[in-house]
Amino acid sequence: MTYFNQFHKEASERKMRNIEVSKQLKQVLMCLSICFFLWGCFPWSKAFKEKDVIARFGLDDTGISSLLDIDGYYLSNDTTLDGIAFYKDGTIKKIDVNHHVRWFPISDGVYTISNDTIYAETFEYIGMEGGMQLSHLRFKILDRQHLQLYYDSSYKKNDVFSFIPSDSLPLPYTYMKQKKWMWTDKNKWKEYMNNNVRRKYWQ
Repeated sequence: MTYFNQFHKEASERKMRNIEVSKQLKQVLMCLSICFFLWGCFPWSKAFKEKDVIARFGLDDTGISSLLDIDGYYLSNDTTLDGIAFYKDGTIKKIDVNHHVRWFPISDGVYTISNDTIYAETFEYIGMEGGMQLSHLRFKILDRQHLQLYYDSSYKKNDVFSFIPSDSLPLPYTYMKQKKWMWTDKNKWKEYMNNNVRRKYWQ
């Protein structure tokens, strides 16, 4: 009888400990759920200053098609690098090589051209950190179908990109075009917002 009582007591204690652990786990999950909910309620913040961005939107045509083929994207032999797509209005987008086209703007931005050099800024969305990382890219135009990436402030890469024709690129919409300070001509910003305010920026 004594052994049975001892066994019953230990079983009851284990059951109580399991119940207590279960309660603690539920509390932890509840706290995590609240944190994720609150994080999702806050707008994206930026970890850079407006003056850090050199290029701006505002040109209908940057003239890039006179220097490069842009009916497609540029890809390097380095598989860790995304492809790059340039648009005549100054938009630059990253292309997910594995899925061909990255519709959500994990990284896109704006560029400007000076002689044979493309100066670009891309904005990478940092999910859990709730903000955006600004990266500076510098490309040297080698010929109509080749670019030399000689400066990348984020990933410290240096490689040659070659042109890949494509007729299924994403549209040149980017979240940053909704920012008034990203435009050299405020009237063109108003025109853009009036014409595209209902479009999804991740198209």
